[in-house]
Amino acid sequence: MKKILNWTISLLLFALLASCGHRASENAEATHNHEAGHNHDHDHAGDADHDHDHEGDEPVAAAGDHAYRKPIVLTPEQIAEAGISTQKAERKPFGEVIPAIGEVLPLQGDQATVTARSEGVILFDRKVYEGTPVASGERLLAISSEGMSREGQAEQLAREQLLYEAARSRYERNVELSKNQLVTLSELQQSETDYRSAELRLNNLKKGFQDGALRVTAPQAGYVTEVFVNQGDYVTIGQPLFTVSKNRDVVLRAEVSPQYVAQLPQVVSANFRTSAGADFFSVQELGGRVISYGRQIDPQSHLIPFYFSVPYRTDFVAGSFAEIKLVMRDGAPQIVVPKEALVEDFGLFFVYTKDDHGFEKREVLPAGSDGRRVAIKSGIAEGEEIVTAGAPRLKLIERLGSLGAEAAHAGHSH
Repeated sequence: MKKILNWTISLLLFALLASCGHRASENAEATHNHEAGHNHDHDHAGDADHDHDHEGDEPVAAAGDHAYRKPIVLTPEQIAEAGISTQKAERKPFGEVIPAIGEVLPLQGDQATVTARSEGVILFDRKVYEGTPVASGERLLAISSEGMSREGQAEQLAREQLLYEAARSRYERNVELSKNQLVTLSELQQSETDYRSAELRLNNLKKGFQDGALRVTAPQAGYVTEVFVNQGDYVTIGQPLFTVSKNRDVVLRAEVSPQYVAQLPQVVSANFRTSAGADFFSVQELGGRVISYGRQIDPQSHLIPFYFSVPYRTDFVAGSFAEIKLVMRDGAPQIVVPKEALVEDFGLFFVYTKDDHGFEKREVLPAGSDGRRVAIKSGIAEGEEIVTAGAPRLKLIERLGSLGAEAAHAGHSH
């Protein structure tokens, strides 16, 4: 019995010691975990301190991010030197635009072609080239047939004189015979026609005949647009010699795709630029007008012609090609900015806005252009101040990464 009691006491002591050891192990592990957690927290605190040290740094925009970090700040002197001007964005009626190509043509009736009224050799009285200004009735050249085997002007004048006198005598005789009804009315009328025609030919020949040659004059004041002959050329009756244009108006001929045929009656004007210049002109602002448009497709070009009359300018050269924007009647009001306000960058479009903080580059979505103005679908609001002149220089200043006088100066062309 005593032996059993001793074993029981021994087991109880062993269990007690094991329990104490387990608690000590747990306490040690907890202590270790606490220290590890303290170190971890310390590491994070260091990270926080690290972030705190860089708190004032400017965040870098990611590639493709078009939110611009700082406005462009310029002094009034730099703005003036860079040629920058602004205006408020306005909401205006903006009509649909039809794109077209075309050319500048002379106006019918504004151009006269002079032809030879006799055959002979060309003798210029003065140097005549395309663009030479001439006065109405001014002598430009002569046609001489002296010394040639064929009939000369003197013989031609004598022949026309005989034909005229014969025609006049026949007409006067028929007038007397008609009093006694000895000639029919048709015979009388025909004799009168022959007489007037012979008189006209003779007067025309007399008017130009001088010093053995037929003098050729300008039929109207204007400019020589084409010269078909050279000194010493032989010409025959009816051959073109030169063309004189009054240059009061020209015709703008647009070639339009058939897909716009239903919209053509709504066209009221056009903006165009010729191959001679970079600026777009407005037919309406120049005082021009719509003449007409075709009702069927041209079988050669497969396009529909549209015609405008435009007052003449020296850079509206007949025969020059033109880029044309047909302008329809005004539509719904839209935000409209001058074409010069828009800048392109990597296929995207922007304008520069201005407020109390400076200039800011703003991405916009164009809705259409008439060549001179651009309708903006989104990106700016009515009343915002936008740069209308000098936008490319602002773009250069921005790219240089400097907003000082050097950047403004670099954007200024001398």
